[in-house]
Amino acid sequence: RRWLDQVLAMPVEGLDAPRATVLEGAAALAWGQADAEQAEAHAEEALKVYRRLDDKRGVARALNHLGLVSQERGAYEQARGFFDESGALARELGNERGYAVAVVNLGGLALIEGDYGRARELSELGLTLHREHDSPDGEAISLLNLGFAALEEAAVDEAREQLEKSCRLFRELGFTEYHSFALEGLAGVAAASSAYLEAARLLGRAEALREVADASLGLF
Repeated sequence: RRWLDQVLAMPVEGLDAPRATVLEGAAALAWGQADAEQAEAHAEEALKVYRRLDDKRGVARALNHLGLVSQERGAYEQARGFFDESGALARELGNERGYAVAVVNLGGLALIEGDYGRARELSELGLTLHREHDSPDGEAISLLNLGFAALEEAAVDEAREQLEKSCRLFRELGFTEYHSFALEGLAGVAAASSAYLEAARLLGRAEALREVADASLGLF
């Protein structure tokens, strides 16, 4: 992130658009490195610049970043507001993929809040939208949310099916951390089926993947 910080420290007169792009990239990078505070600061600044430029696509993306940070902090109502506004702007602009991202994030938020019916509804919609637009990462996250919602409702066979599909996609995409989440879900499925040794094996694999993901954070 050092080169981004250097760019952001440079004079910016007349360079609002590229500065907003760099701020957005810095927010995404900070989020990927588990630095929620810095991600929020960069996303808030990017949002201000995008609003000043009346760049609605940029506004929608920055709002999505802020929704994720708010969710991480446990500010769920605030997160919902950010995701709702981001999705509404994306639909207004005809950006169906952006709308799909907001829908999936709202589904994930419902899952965290324990509203499993709502989580299923939103994640099913997100899954359909991401498949229509050939977005395997969004498809995988939708399947992950559906799997966890099914597991919470004791629909074990459905949970296994969705989580196995999600696991395969994350592995193909190289999304190590999310792959570990899917394995944790499958461990929950195994435990719910009284297959405790299999559950322990899957948790071990998930932990190993998480160590790989954590190690990669130091590369930037």
